[in-house]
Amino acid sequence: MNVENPVVSRERNRTIIRCSLYGIVLNICLAVIKLAAGLMVRSTAIMLEALDSLSDSFSSVVSIISATIADQGPSKDHPMGLGRIEYLSSFVITILILLLGANAMFRSIQGLIHPAAPPRYTAATVVILVVSVILKWAYGFWCYRMGRSLSAAALVMAGLESLRDSLVSVGILIAIWVYRHFALDLEEWICLVISAAILKTGLEMLLDCTNKILGTRLDGDLRKKVYNRILAEDEVLNVYNLSLHNYGEGRYIGSVDIEVRDDIPVKRLAIVTRRIIRNVKKEGLVLTSVGFDCTDRDDPLALEIEDRIVQCAMDRDDIERVYGIMVDREEKIISFYIVCSLAFSEWNRVREEFRWQISEMYPDMRVEINYSRLF
Repeated sequence: MNVENPVVSRERNRTIIRCSLYGIVLNICLAVIKLAAGLMVRSTAIMLEALDSLSDSFSSVVSIISATIADQGPSKDHPMGLGRIEYLSSFVITILILLLGANAMFRSIQGLIHPAAPPRYTAATVVILVVSVILKWAYGFWCYRMGRSLSAAALVMAGLESLRDSLVSVGILIAIWVYRHFALDLEEWICLVISAAILKTGLEMLLDCTNKILGTRLDGDLRKKVYNRILAEDEVLNVYNLSLHNYGEGRYIGSVDIEVRDDIPVKRLAIVTRRIIRNVKKEGLVLTSVGFDCTDRDDPLALEIEDRIVQCAMDRDDIERVYGIMVDREEKIISFYIVCSLAFSEWNRVREEFRWQISEMYPDMRVEINYSRLF
């Protein structure tokens, strides 16, 4: 099965690589200049910024490698492609940032306990920092926007890192101004702020990476678009149980259940389900299957059971909706889906209470209740 879709394309990966290459060149140049300036004026903060720029270069290299690997597409061993490599690369970048932040904070605390000689700031130092602020801000803003438009987590992180670096340079410029006018050395305090900012960014990135690796709910706007596309079919009465697995940014693969009229011919139903799969793919989702339920409108008992179940659900505050009520007379089974308004941890309790309630009405039937996931 080909899992490629319009959202994920070779052009996207080429753009990620191009943005990352710009970042590598920019950060290496700034790192060399800042390191030289920091050594000349004996500024720990400026040298720390140089190391931070080098780490940003490494982040860009990791982004290029991950984008290249993700571009290979499906294979025999990885039929869903290698799109999740982006999450692993972001995780590697995050660990690097956390290590850098922890080391910087340790050195800052050491500097506060055992102060060194104050730095000798020069006009050249100020010029270097001003240029760094302008370049890092411009690149960060551009990279962040490109990352958002491409749904590229690594680029978004790189852009945020660059914007944060520009603010750090502004902080050092403020420290220079304070030192020149008030002879107050804020070097180590600035370093402490820088390291705290690095750690904060790293922790936020770690949380984001972890959520994506574990799996998060589909974006609300996208869910609504998918819901509307499926419900636009005349034969579809309800849409529920959208189950999707993310195999990289923009690569969603899964299934959905629909409720249809019971008088639809099988041939017509096959056409409808294939059209649903085709239309949803326009939103960047690949549905491997479309399940369906219906109620037998010619069976008085089935209609009676449906009405009583719906009424019982409406009388409860912990059940939002009921779907796909099926009555199997041969096996003597009543099965349906419910949407619980409480937390998922309360699902089993609600199900058992409601199952017992329906079983009392129809003691000769076995009641099966399934959990339903709405959009």
